[in-house]
Amino acid sequence: MSAANGSGRNCAGCGLPLSRYNTDDRCQSCLRSGMPSRRPERRRRRVPDYLPDEVLARSDFQDACARHDFGAMFLIMREYHDQGWTFSHIGRRCGITPSNIRFYTNGGRQPESVYVIERVSDGLHIPGDVLRIGRRPWETESTTETKLLSLSDAGVMPWTVEGTLLSACEASEVDSVDRRSFLFLTGTAFTVPAHDWLIAHPVSDVSRSVGRAIEPKHVDSLDEITGTLRHMDDQMGGGSLIDVVHAQAGYVINLIRVGQYTDSTGRRLHGTLGELLRLGGWVGFDNGDQVRAQRSWIAALHAAHTAGDTALGANVIGFMAEQAWGVGKLDDAARLASTAVTGYKGSSPRVSSILRMRAARAHAMLGDTSDCRAAIDGAYDAFRNSPPEQGEPAWSYWMDETSLNEQIGKCFLYLGDYPAASHHLEMSLHSNNWQGSYVRDGVSVLIALANTHVQAGDPEQACAVAEKAVSVLSGQVDSPRLTTKVRRLCEDLKPYQKVSAVRELGEKIDNLSAELR
Repeated sequence: MSAANGSGRNCAGCGLPLSRYNTDDRCQSCLRSGMPSRRPERRRRRVPDYLPDEVLARSDFQDACARHDFGAMFLIMREYHDQGWTFSHIGRRCGITPSNIRFYTNGGRQPESVYVIERVSDGLHIPGDVLRIGRRPWETESTTETKLLSLSDAGVMPWTVEGTLLSACEASEVDSVDRRSFLFLTGTAFTVPAHDWLIAHPVSDVSRSVGRAIEPKHVDSLDEITGTLRHMDDQMGGGSLIDVVHAQAGYVINLIRVGQYTDSTGRRLHGTLGELLRLGGWVGFDNGDQVRAQRSWIAALHAAHTAGDTALGANVIGFMAEQAWGVGKLDDAARLASTAVTGYKGSSPRVSSILRMRAARAHAMLGDTSDCRAAIDGAYDAFRNSPPEQGEPAWSYWMDETSLNEQIGKCFLYLGDYPAASHHLEMSLHSNNWQGSYVRDGVSVLIALANTHVQAGDPEQACAVAEKAVSVLSGQVDSPRLTTKVRRLCEDLKPYQKVSAVRELGEKIDNLSAELR
């Protein structure tokens, strides 16, 4: 056969030229004799569809994901080019053009839309929590838990902008039935976040240079909404507001994540987020959801730290102290209240008074009379100081003489000084607009006063006061926390079942419980 008539290919068995009509890689003689092919088999390498676990587990990759630093993410992926992770393959998986990939890797560009982040999450199977966008539809319990072990506990988030956003996303997006990563912290972990807040280094820069511009006037509007939600809570109780408050927190989180703002505006945004999360924790607590409350307050503490707002951070720790004594952790409550007082270096009379009164309550519940009285005196001294030059925080509006009397009365109740407790609680009721702006607080004072009469051995007076509280809880205030306190009051009145007023109160409380089922 002449070379001109050949195919230009050689037999893989004997090496002689093949006919142009031969479609196999060996000649007919080699095929008949069974001569094997001496050429190595060429197989097309299949690039995996999703990122391998070794990439997802890298701490630098997780940090880049938390910052939405696509450039850093893509460069880390390209280190695995021997597995096929080229820029072209990454672009195909994520629906991103090569020119945009160059912008991300060379120009430091960040995604301006959450939809781009979702495409990257879905295309590469990066868990949504790593990218701070919530769990994606393709995720399962097992994939999330195995790939997010280092990020699953909101109690150990770093004290950075990224740590704040991740903690806030978990706290604001959790469903009331989803308890996967929301475990109530106990033991020493109960006070660890407060201690870490006390020693954490300040955040140096909170600005963001890409995205839709966020102006100070926008933050003013957000703060007005937050103030409205606070006053709605005063009047209606927290049970009805949980979804609204957490939805608003989610909105602010998204502004922080994709907006463009200066350092000062960024700090204000984080302060607004911190107060919304503080309020979200409170309405959860008022509704009996201890887990949601704890996680919201931990996230709020992170946001306050990022904002550089020590007053807000100390106030959040004060609420954590209230939760601690509510679940019987009195020593932890005292430590938390003390940390709040120590951590606040500002000059606001109201803030100082709020923090010291929480410390007084913790000491009273422990039976420390001298420490309790010292804290009460400190609160009075702070409150009577001249107003600060820069004004009081908006959230401290509720601290006045009325609230001071309420809290002092409750301290004396815990200390067993019932005449003093009754005196201060009645003073609070007489001056409190509890049928107007502060309905829920008025109910709380009524329950405390009724308890004082029970402890003093006056069941009829206790019932007369408690009936007012039950009436408001039945028709106006949605507060499972206070409803539970009324039921406990009824239990304390059981030794007086022969008194007709006690039996009548028991029936009304039973009717209230039936309404709430």
